[in-house]
Amino acid sequence: MFDNTFILCSEILIQREVKLIDELIDNNLSILCRSVQISQVLLNLINNACDAIMNQNEKWIKIFVDQTDSVIKINVMNSGEKISKDIQDKIMQPFFTTKDIGQGTGLGLSISKGIIESHGGKLYLDTFSEHTVFIIEIPKK
Repeated sequence: MFDNTFILCSEILIQREVKLIDELIDNNLSILCRSVQISQVLLNLINNACDAIMNQNEKWIKIFVDQTDSVIKINVMNSGEKISKDIQDKIMQPFFTTKDIGQGTGLGLSISKGIIESHGGKLYLDTFSEHTVFIIEIPKK
């Protein structure tokens, strides 16, 4: 699942000179899910991260996984600063976007959140990190 997603986003990463840091312990991590949908969510988060760090001097996206006995957490972190407090509460709302007119519909995160919730999980912003980090939390089956 992760490898296919990384292949899909490789061109945009190359074009925008963004380094992908893959800190997955096990690329064959077994998650009971609709893998195409999880890949769509990951791809959306990676594309959003690329947009957010486009003007940064240091451009990287780090993917890493935390696990507990009941949950798998896929973390998507980027080199940008954390999202400001006034935007944090709105970011998952349909049609909310920080992008310029014509650059985005504001549906990506809202749809991604719905996909993860349909898997019995959660998609949320880590408000404690100094960088922007979105976490996909999926229960182990």
